[in-house]
Amino acid sequence: MSIVLPTTKVKAQRANPKRLVIYSKPKTGKTTCYAGLENNLILDLEHGADFIEALKIPITSLQELLDTGKAIREANKPYTYITIDTVTALEEMIHPLAIKLYKSTSMGKNFDGDNITSLPNGAGYLYIRTAFFQVLDFVDTLADHVILSGHIKD
Repeated sequence: MSIVLPTTKVKAQRANPKRLVIYSKPKTGKTTCYAGLENNLILDLEHGADFIEALKIPITSLQELLDTGKAIREANKPYTYITIDTVTALEEMIHPLAIKLYKSTSMGKNFDGDNITSLPNGAGYLYIRTAFFQVLDFVDTLADHVILSGHIKD
């Protein structure tokens, strides 16, 4: 098989990406920008959208996120964009799911801790990653375009 390298720009296949990830320091105007995007529902996981007028829903738990997703599906996915604000808060929200996933394994069936990251050799991060992508895969089904907004950690 021979690879043909491009010598000119290749035309775009889509007008908008399916998933867009934006990270920056807190209070740089990310949420204000999302609010200005036409037909964008902001799933506000950190109550950072309280000061702006927008299509927004405050989310305080993973169950609320799942219930909101069900409502969006039942309404025939009316939004062009869904913004998770912030993905940093989502990572914290999925910890109970990560623990549940670990406990469903033979190795984790007797785990009684509340911090999956305390597993030896960083083993808990596999379950955090798995839980995170399960939720993200669900969110991807709610709109044609998903924006993940996050904060840079020090």
